[in-house]
Amino acid sequence: MSRWSNLAACAVVVGGIVLATGCATVDVTKTVNAEFSETDPDEVAILSEFPKERSYVEIATVASSGWEMDDADEMHQKLREEASQIGANAVVLLHSGIDEAGDLWCTGAAIHFSAQP
Repeated sequence: MSRWSNLAACAVVVGGIVLATGCATVDVTKTVNAEFSETDPDEVAILSEFPKERSYVEIATVASSGWEMDDADEMHQKLREEASQIGANAVVLLHSGIDEAGDLWCTGAAIHFSAQP
């Protein structure tokens, strides 16, 4: 779904006025040409920093926003689901916070672990 159609899906038109409904979004943008097999979303780790003792390839940037405070677990699960489709083994959340509307947001990277020796 494109960003514009996603925004359209998150808007309600009332008497000619567009009101935002607070839809949550997850964007995963591939940053490599390599193809990886899809992974199991339940096996995709959520990390707060890049692994130091395991080799990996950064395969995508991730961004998510519009999540209510009580929905952090749901946000993480949606990140796992989206990243798993491109073969990620983990999502590294580099920045996160609460926006002016009180919604959760985060940005980071999806990584694929290199084969172990």
